[in-house]
Amino acid sequence: MHDLVVANEMNELVTLLSTQQLAFANLVLEQPQTGLSRQEIFEAAGYKGKNRIQGYDKVLGNPNIAAYIHAMKIQATEKTGLTLEFLDGELMKLIKTSITDIVTTKAIVTDPMFPEKVTHVPVLRDSLDNLDKNATDSIHEIKMTNMGIQVKQYSKLDAMRLAYQRLGGLTEKRELTGANGGAIRTSVSVEWVEADECDS
Repeated sequence: MHDLVVANEMNELVTLLSTQQLAFANLVLEQPQTGLSRQEIFEAAGYKGKNRIQGYDKVLGNPNIAAYIHAMKIQATEKTGLTLEFLDGELMKLIKTSITDIVTTKAIVTDPMFPEKVTHVPVLRDSLDNLDKNATDSIHEIKMTNMGIQVKQYSKLDAMRLAYQRLGGLTEKRELTGANGGAIRTSVSVEWVEADECDS
C-alpha cells in the first residue's frame, strides 16, 4: 500500500513538470555519478542563457522541480535502506575500530637454551567468533606467517566516502568560469608579416 501511495505521489509530481524540467531534475539527481557541473546540467537540459550558473539556480528553485528531486532522494534511500544518519553511525564505528581490537602480542621463547629471551609475536586477541562484530567486519585478509598472525583491514573509509557520494552527501566539484559565469574567453594576437620580410 505504501509503495502504491508513493508511486501515485511521484506520478503527480511528474505531471507538474515539463519534459525539459524533468530532464533537468534527473540530471541534478545523477550529478554525484556523472560529475556534471551546474553549467553543464543547465545546458544538457536544453536551457540557454548568458549566466548559466544563475540560470541553474533559478531553475533549481522551481517549487515543482525541488519537490520532485526531494521525493526521488527519499525514494532512493528507502529502496537501498541507506540514510546519511545510518552512514554516520557506520563511519563512527569505523573510526573507533582499531587493529588492537583484533590483535594483541604474545611472548614466545624462541630458544630453549635461553628461556629469558623472548620474542613478542602478534596473535588474535580472541577467537573470531568471540571478537567484536565491528572488528571482524573490518578484516580483509588474515593469514599465519613465521612472525605470527597477519591481519589486513578493509579501507572502509574509502567505501563510506563512496557511499556518501552515492547519496549526494559528499560532492567535490570545482568550476572554472569566465565573467558572470560565462565561458572562459581566450584571445589570439596575430601579426601580419610581408612576404619579402620572411625571405630576409
